[in-house]
Amino acid sequence: MSRLQRCILHVGTTKTGSTSIQESLYFHLRNNDFHYCSLGEVSGDNVMATAFHTDPGSFEFNQKRGLSGMEAQSASDVLTRRLADQLLKSSRQGKTVILSAENIWVMNPIEMQRIKDFLEIHNYKAEVYIYFRPWESWIESDYQEGVKQGTRRDDFFPPARHVHLDYLGQLSHLQEVFGMDRVHAYAFAPESFSGGCVVQDFCNRAGIPFPKGKSIRVNDGLSLDALKLLFAFRRYHQGYQPGLQSIIHNEILFRRVAAIPGSRIRFSDQMLLPYRYLWQDQIEPMSKILGASFLVQKQNTKASDLIEDLSQMVDYSDESLAWLSRSTGLAKISKTTPEATANAVGEQMDYLCNHPSLKSKWDWHMMIARRRLAHFISGV
Repeated sequence: MSRLQRCILHVGTTKTGSTSIQESLYFHLRNNDFHYCSLGEVSGDNVMATAFHTDPGSFEFNQKRGLSGMEAQSASDVLTRRLADQLLKSSRQGKTVILSAENIWVMNPIEMQRIKDFLEIHNYKAEVYIYFRPWESWIESDYQEGVKQGTRRDDFFPPARHVHLDYLGQLSHLQEVFGMDRVHAYAFAPESFSGGCVVQDFCNRAGIPFPKGKSIRVNDGLSLDALKLLFAFRRYHQGYQPGLQSIIHNEILFRRVAAIPGSRIRFSDQMLLPYRYLWQDQIEPMSKILGASFLVQKQNTKASDLIEDLSQMVDYSDESLAWLSRSTGLAKISKTTPEATANAVGEQMDYLCNHPSLKSKWDWHMMIARRRLAHFISGV
């Protein structure tokens, strides 16, 4: 049997610069010895989850698309065939393959094993790369993502998300499946990266010859004011009806509210206290694995700016209400009771989502065109 070729498998975790890594490699990796494999998607998340999930119909993105269990399984079959073709083609050309899908990190061992076996059948052996950030800041980013994606309304941190904080447990699954010496774990500490850039750090560690000055830095974080507007939309309106049109409108909406300035969401110690048991016993072993930089990432936030309770998510600044009025062309909302004000905000956000401006639609289509052009040129 011939020697297996190298697959660089970047698996996250979530909220550790994965989007920057993926966009940078998708648009700017042009080296004949390497192939960033994503089947035309910037991120490999939807591809890998649909292809290797034990129940692809339960995968959140497929539910948003409105796929039945049978349709999701059919999509899984198509993607595995396409992925197999890409791997075999790259193998014949002697290329190192790069796959990046941050949701692999929270797959179960059966799904991880399916990925490992699939790669080896198609002549590749995985080296796994993963970054971790402190648990508290991860929860803040995860809450924001939940509001953006419509999965977080009244729940602050639902039990289904707890597995994401089991750093040691999930890391051990990766090590058991792929091998201790083939799983490389690092602290997500941008202040210690060359130029503060996670893209360059990842490429340096993985030996990817990425051109200097071509990193795409993506900050998909929203200001607290922007997040509060989305919170009202999610709480008082069905922000994610199944179907592609809803997905597109929501993506356009995210890009519009990203223009709202302000500080990011920060939770008080009291808010996080009930969840500390999930990681308390992991602090010492994870710090030994990742080094001293793992737990030093502190945010300087005034106590008055901290979220103590989710009731604060319906307290709107005059600036954010003025922005919403300008963007919708509707009358500025007057503050009354918190419930009535939030409901009015939700209505205007619903209008904004379903009536995207010509400019925002144009920007969206130009983004898709750039991705398709990159796919055509390099076959990613």
